[in-house]
Amino acid sequence: MENETIYLENGEVYKERKEIEALPVLGKGVPSVAYKLDKDNVIKLLHYFLDYDYCDLEALSEIKKLGLKNFLEIREILLRKNSEGLNFYVGNISKFYESENIDLWEMPPSWLVANYNRLLESFKILGKRKILAIDCTPENTIVSKNGITIIDPDLYVKRSYESTESNIMALNDLFRELLSESYSKFRENVTTEEQDDVRSLLDELFLTTDSNTRIAKKLLKYNKTIDFVNRRIKR
Repeated sequence: MENETIYLENGEVYKERKEIEALPVLGKGVPSVAYKLDKDNVIKLLHYFLDYDYCDLEALSEIKKLGLKNFLEIREILLRKNSEGLNFYVGNISKFYESENIDLWEMPPSWLVANYNRLLESFKILGKRKILAIDCTPENTIVSKNGITIIDPDLYVKRSYESTESNIMALNDLFRELLSESYSKFRENVTTEEQDDVRSLLDELFLTTDSNTRIAKKLLKYNKTIDFVNRRIKR
């Protein structure tokens, strides 16, 4: 395996695996390791022990073609060849962005609603194409003043049934986690009771699959998103 060659989709030689594994590590997960290729690019490689089913190449290829709003562009899909000459998914090269250290609660409610709606549109498209978002987490998301972007869709899977409702629930879970983390991070001396109250408010906004209208109605009447919390709980 030390001299394993990484091939592009068209069969061209890309790099030796040992070259990639010598690069700086950006992050490690159960299925893969992300390496910094250069100042603008990242390459992800699957661990050797993983089964092919961990990455659905059909789903990833389809996402690549869709050009979804607020999804990071997948520039290449890399393959490796086993001893029998078959191709298995290894990873992808993507434009690398870093999250900004911003308080989501201090962003205008219109910003939050707009970003939710853009991702909602994309997740509905995936659902109708029977692609299920099973790894939609804050760790796989880039947050900046320019927007909220999904950066890591390589564990999404193709199913035989429409997945829209499940995708919306996954998106709602993501926003609940992002806002909960932001609240804990940027507020001093947050008590357990206060954190629980905030989570209850987030459940009120994002718990169901039809929360789009609810989010807009609840938040857009405030100047700041944090005002929604301050109005509802004792501080």
